[in-house]
Amino acid sequence: MPYRILWTCLLLVLSWAAAAAEPASGTTDVERQVVVVNPATDLWRAVRQREGPVTGTTQARNVSAGQLINPRGQEWREFRRQYLIPIGGLILAAAAGVVILLFIFRPSIPFAGGPSNRWLERFNVARRVGHWVMTLAMLILAITGLILLFGRYGLLPWMSSDGFGTLAGLAKQSHDLTGPVFVAALLVFFFQFVARNLPARGDLGWLLRLGGLFSKGHLPAGFFNAGEKVLFWLVVLFGGALSASGLLLLLQNLEPSRFLQQAALLIHAIAAVGLTALVLGHIYMALSIRGALQGMLNGRVDANWAKEHHRRWFDEAEAQGLVHQGSATGKPQPPAAPAAEPGVSGRA
Repeated sequence: MPYRILWTCLLLVLSWAAAAAEPASGTTDVERQVVVVNPATDLWRAVRQREGPVTGTTQARNVSAGQLINPRGQEWREFRRQYLIPIGGLILAAAAGVVILLFIFRPSIPFAGGPSNRWLERFNVARRVGHWVMTLAMLILAITGLILLFGRYGLLPWMSSDGFGTLAGLAKQSHDLTGPVFVAALLVFFFQFVARNLPARGDLGWLLRLGGLFSKGHLPAGFFNAGEKVLFWLVVLFGGALSASGLLLLLQNLEPSRFLQQAALLIHAIAAVGLTALVLGHIYMALSIRGALQGMLNGRVDANWAKEHHRRWFDEAEAQGLVHQGSATGKPQPPAAPAAEPGVSGRA
């Protein structure tokens, strides 16, 4: 009996609530909606629209934590979505497309004379180790950076939110940990190769004629040609901008303003896109030009390769007795076929 009374009372209450919520006849759908206004809406709107920032005190350790509302964050978000990501994506897509076309139409570029039985050392162990450490760090930073910059639009539609959140978190941690390694490797790289990349006689002519790209044969060059020197300084420029802005982002508590943080983000993204595009071109050159990659694998290059691409350096090395007998790969070359004697047809 008590349960029946309880259920009857509950049904009466629910019926009354439904009747009270039902609007009178003739009302529109908009009028039927119950709008609950946040009493603090007008307050925060007024705070945001003030000309000067409204600040207070807080225990949070951040240079701008005491500011109640900073509209620049939303402005940066819109700029990132409307300009930075689309333009950066187009630049990288164009660079990747050019490299793919080059691999399709000119996958291999031989050198005159082919492999010989003479070689000379191009890079010692220290330079090769420094190069590959920076290469590995740059590869990790490029992959994780692409995930952080484009992942929301390129990966999230194809995977779950939890999966992308985990991937983005791992990318962020890997990016932050690898950054200081890249900074150190870039400094070592600079001091190892800067002496060979200073301007020298013939560099301007090499650039004006694009190294003899539209003429027969390569123009004479030293240890590095002018194109490689330009690449070196661009890597130093973009890498230095990446390092400075990245360290500034890692040490956020030392930043004097939100504006500086956003400027660092913009510089970091522009430098990253530029360096990635350069690296794509460098990868094509290293893989397509026969004999070039060998110098960074075991430090040796073939004499014919050095003679064609860096004639002045080869002549100096040969004059100093630095050209050695043997194969640059460490494997013996097959002996050349003997020339047929005059008057001998080759038939029995």
